[in-house]
Amino acid sequence: MPPPESARIRTLRRLGHRWARAAREQARRAVTAIGSTHVYLFIAAPARLAMMLGHRNLMPPTTIYEQIRPGYAPTLTVS
Repeated sequence: MPPPESARIRTLRRLGHRWARAAREQARRAVTAIGSTHVYLFIAAPARLAMMLGHRNLMPPTTIYEQIRPGYAPTLTVS
């Protein structure tokens, strides 16, 4: 059985969820305003936060890129 989560971990998890919801809403509004049919997302954040952005995907197909020096490469497309 895993050890119980500390209050600090629970707080960080809640903050991560709030950030993801706010970022997703901002992105959705921008996509709607310009009528985009595909989103290309370059994100500098932990993979877990990037996955939370896509939870309950309400956007057009989205391609997520990760940094692979010296540039970026597509990692995942969610439709």
